[in-house]
Amino acid sequence: MTYRDGAAWRRGPHEIYGRFAAAALDTVPGPVAGLSVVDAGAGTGAMGEQWVRRGARVLSCDREPEMLRQAPAPRVLSDITALGLRDGAVDAASAGFVLSHVDDPERALAELARVTRRGGVVVATAYPGGAGHPVKAAVDAVLVESGYQPPQWYRRLKRIGEARVGTSAALVTRAARAGLRNATATEAAVSLAGLAAEALVDWRLGMAHVAPFVAALDPARREALRARCREAVSAAGPAAPAPILVLVAQV
Repeated sequence: MTYRDGAAWRRGPHEIYGRFAAAALDTVPGPVAGLSVVDAGAGTGAMGEQWVRRGARVLSCDREPEMLRQAPAPRVLSDITALGLRDGAVDAASAGFVLSHVDDPERALAELARVTRRGGVVVATAYPGGAGHPVKAAVDAVLVESGYQPPQWYRRLKRIGEARVGTSAALVTRAARAGLRNATATEAAVSLAGLAAEALVDWRLGMAHVAPFVAALDPARREALRARCREAVSAAGPAAPAPILVLVAQV
């Protein structure tokens, strides 16, 4: 699986993932200003930007250069399971919706714990297993009608990856096995209020499993697809809050 279109993600999903990140960081205990943070699996930097807005100093890490170049600097090309930092290098570490993408989420959490100083905090987010959303359902229906089929890696992600970390209990258990302390995992309902249908369509069409299909369409078909998606999203009514899981633990 390779994320090749960082610009599409930045244009669409980034804004919604920024809301997810803000909700996650609202649960971090204590002051954030002045903390040094590694944001692992940073993508286009939605989580990192939220740390920065709270006054933290962030190092963005990701293995996909097309995504990472969109994230806040400084940036380091590295995998969440091998960050290349010394032990206890930072005050805090985060991983936004990354754990479902790795084969061994405990190894990823252990690496976040390793690079974080004793007493520091680790924050990770995930989707509740089986969670859906009306906007996703509306756009997916239009995509299927247009001949789209999800790639195999995405099917595996939904079937296996998200199941590994898709409950609060699973996240807490994996955090404990990774050596983290005082782990809590809560479900948050993140508001999507105020987003126009165009922004919601950009969210879904910019996702990594969809963006290549959209990019391959000729301009006329692409705009027709977007128009049908806008109609479907508008017909679904005001966007409901989106559920996410937030893990917070200490090193």
